Amino acid sequence: MLSTLAMPLWAQILVDDPVRTRSKERPLTRTSKSPTTSCLVLLAHGSKDPRWREPFQQALLEALRHSQNVRLAFMEFAGPTLLDVAEETSRAGVSHWRVLPLFMAAGAHLATDIPEQVLQVQSRYRHLQIEVLPPIGEDPRLERLIRQIILEHIQQL
Repeated sequence: MLSTLAMPLWAQILVDDPVRTRSKERPLTRTSKSPTTSCLVLLAHGSKDPRWREPFQQALLEALRHSQNVRLAFMEFAGPTLLDVAEETSRAGVSHWRVLPLFMAAGAHLATDIPEQVLQVQSRYRHLQIEVLPPIGEDPRLERLIRQIILEHIQQL
């Protein structure tokens, strides 16, 4: 079991929030009775440096404790990519993704790069409906946390 204490504070708050981590979805496996149709795809930028990827991989492990319907993908410099995740989830019978960009704000990547990658996935996996959510940096809880951290550092001046 992964301890949230090993994660940065911002990740602990997001993981510990029962509203964000509660899931009613079934495991990401195909069964004859009721295949899973939805999956949350956490999308991080990516880096060649494995130390950079570690917090995202830890957040994924924590999320998987609550639902097997979560995958992590990287936009560049690391794998798995969105196409890799599409191949895996397609084999499992998934027909709907909710992509959560693990970005601070909606910039060029969210305006052009991510839509291009989503179109590439949809051209290969036509059955897959993909919903791209706002980046986590626009979540009011994260905004409040950032302001709180800044104020704590100001108080230490």
